[in-house]
Amino acid sequence: MSDVLDPDLIAVRYTAYAQAGRYEEAVALLRDQIGHHLDDERLWFYLGSGLASTGELEESERAVREALNLAPTMLPALVLLSYVLGWLRRGDESVEAALQAAAEHPQEPSAHLAVASAHFYRRSSGTDLWTALQAALNAINLSAELEDAFALGSRAVDLLGRKDQALDLLRTGLAAHPNSAVLLQAAGIVDGGERVVGDRAPLLSSQLASNPFDDESAEDLRALAFRGLRRLFYLPWLQGLVFGVTSGLVLPHPAAAALVALGLTAAVSAFFFLSFRRLEGRLPRGYLRGELRSSPRALRAVKCAAAAEAWVSVSALWVALSGGSQLGAVALALTAVPVIASLHLLSQGQYPERFSAWPDADADARRAYWNNRVKIYLSTRRIAWAGLILGIAGMSVAGLSESDTPAAAGAGACLAALLWMARAAYLARLQLALGADNPFVVGRVLQKPAGRESSARRHGAWDAVAYTLRITLVPLILFIVGAGILVSNAMPE
Repeated sequence: MSDVLDPDLIAVRYTAYAQAGRYEEAVALLRDQIGHHLDDERLWFYLGSGLASTGELEESERAVREALNLAPTMLPALVLLSYVLGWLRRGDESVEAALQAAAEHPQEPSAHLAVASAHFYRRSSGTDLWTALQAALNAINLSAELEDAFALGSRAVDLLGRKDQALDLLRTGLAAHPNSAVLLQAAGIVDGGERVVGDRAPLLSSQLASNPFDDESAEDLRALAFRGLRRLFYLPWLQGLVFGVTSGLVLPHPAAAALVALGLTAAVSAFFFLSFRRLEGRLPRGYLRGELRSSPRALRAVKCAAAAEAWVSVSALWVALSGGSQLGAVALALTAVPVIASLHLLSQGQYPERFSAWPDADADARRAYWNNRVKIYLSTRRIAWAGLILGIAGMSVAGLSESDTPAAAGAGACLAALLWMARAAYLARLQLALGADNPFVVGRVLQKPAGRESSARRHGAWDAVAYTLRITLVPLILFIVGAGILVSNAMPE
C-alpha cells in the first residue's frame, strides 16, 4: 500500500511533473493518491488535467466531473470539461459547460475563452462563429494576456469574411505577444495573415530551435516548405502554356519559335534553381533536402517534376522546329500528366507517417489529413487561374493572328484544361472523404445567421458540389475546343 501524502505536497509534485512534460508520472502519482483524498476537488481536477494531457479523454471527463461534484462552480474544472468534451467531439455539451463557466464567473477571461473555443470548434451554424468572435473579444477586453483569444477571434472573423478585422486582431495580438507560437500558426491559417507576420519560416525555425518537441510548429514549417516546392512544380505547366500563347506569333518562323522554346526552358530552369535556393535559405540548413529524403513519395514527386520539365522542353522544341507538328502539339498537351503526378505525389509525401499508419488512423487523424489536403488545394488556386487564362489567351492570339498552324495553341488549351479537370477530380475526392465534415461549410453559408439556413452542413455540402461543377464546366469546354483545334490544326469557323 502506498504512503499517504499531504495534498499540498501532491499538488507541488504534480505541478513539477507537468511543467517538465512528464504527464505519465503526474497521472501515476495522482492515481496512487486519489483514493486517500476522495473529497479533494483540487486533486480530482489535477488528475483530469493530467489524463487530458496523455490523451485519456474519457477518464479525464470522469475525473473532472468528480471535481465538479465536490465544487460545482470550480472555474478551472468547468473550463477543462468544456475543452475535453470538445476534443471528444461532443460540441453541444462542450458549449453548455463553457456557458456555465461564463455565467458563474463573468469577469474571468478564461471562461469567455472557453465559450469562444467551444462555439468555434462546434461551428454547426453561422451563429456559432459570431458567438465565438464576441466571446473572444470579451476575453480580450477583460485581459490581453490570453493569446489564444486573439488567435480564435482572428480565425472566427476570417471565416465570417471580415478580412481586415481578422488581420487587425492578429496585429494587436502579436503586439502584446510578439513571440507567440499560437498567433504565428493562426497567421498561417487566416487569409493574408503572412502580411502581418512576414515570412513565417524563420520564426517557426526559431520556435523549433527553442522547443524541438513543438509538433504544431514542426508541422507548420513542413507545410511551408512543401507549399513553396509545390508552386515550383507548376512551372513546366506554365512554360507549356506560355509557349502556346506565343506560338501563334512565332510559328511561321521555325528558328524564332525554337529560340522562344529554348529561352523559356532557360528562364524556367534558372527561376526554379534560384527559387529553390531561396526556399532553402528561408529554412534551417539542410531542412528541405532532409524532408525530401525522408519521404519516398516526395522524392518521386521531384523526379516527376524533372521529367515534366524535360518533356515540355522537348515537346516545345519539336513543335517549333517542325513548324507546328500536330504530333508534337499532342506531346505538349500531355505535359499535364507528369505535372499532375508530381503534385499528387508531393501532397501525399507531405504526410508520409499518415500513409504508413493509415489502416490504424483514428477518425480525427483522417479528418485532419483531408482538411490539410483542402489547404493544399486552395494554396495554389491563383496559379491555377493564371494558367487557365493563359490557355484561353493562346487560342485568342492564334485566332487574331490568323495562324496557319494553331495546333500548339489548341495544345495549350488542352494542357490548361487537363490540370483543371484533375483539380476538380481532386476536390470531388476530398468532398467524398470528408462527408459531413466538409470544410466548405465555413464559406458563405456560415457567414449567415443560423435562422437563414435550415441546415448549414447540408447547404455547405451542396455549395461545395455546385462549386466543383462550376470549376469543371469551363475547363471541359476549353478542352473540347482546344482538342478540336489540335486535331484539325485549324481555328473553328
